[in-house]
Amino acid sequence: NSVFSKVAFASRRLNYWLGMLTGFIILAIMVITITLVFTRYVLREPVTWAMPITRYLLLYSAMLGGAYVLSIGGHVNVDFVLIRLSQKTRKVLEATTSVMGLAFSVILTWQTWNLTWDAYVLGFKTGYPMSVPFFSFYLIMPVGGALLSIEFLIKVVSSIVWLRRGGETVSLPCGPPRPDVTTPEPDAARA
Repeated sequence: NSVFSKVAFASRRLNYWLGMLTGFIILAIMVITITLVFTRYVLREPVTWAMPITRYLLLYSAMLGGAYVLSIGGHVNVDFVLIRLSQKTRKVLEATTSVMGLAFSVILTWQTWNLTWDAYVLGFKTGYPMSVPFFSFYLIMPVGGALLSIEFLIKVVSSIVWLRRGGETVSLPCGPPRPDVTTPEPDAARA
């Protein structure tokens, strides 16, 4: 078992559980929104904390769930083009797009870390009614960016290993099944 396999194992396990946590965060957003609607339109006394909390929870759900969605192949792609390509070409495209995603994620991590650090050093706080330091909300952005970077790196390495081994599947030992390529071969699609 290589270092890569161990890192991939740990990353996939962490992302799986963070993906599950994201589901609960979205459920909390729903409950808070229903509470806001009820208090505003039925009780005529809207709660002031609901909108800021749902915004921050939405940020947390996006940043915590992104790497999980990437690990299960859940991001949007152009299937009608992919089914017409050979599996090798698909892997080359996957490696290429993963390198671009990795570059984006590294820049995202770096820039959001700078934003978070500035908010911490300068003592920025949210407004009424919460008055909470912004860095506590911003911190999830570099964390999510780092998780996304690791997942993109796993995809790049897996694709390169697959290409170098001539199509031998790379087994990553954790998390939900990873649907790398579930589309039919081009000949089968035309039949």
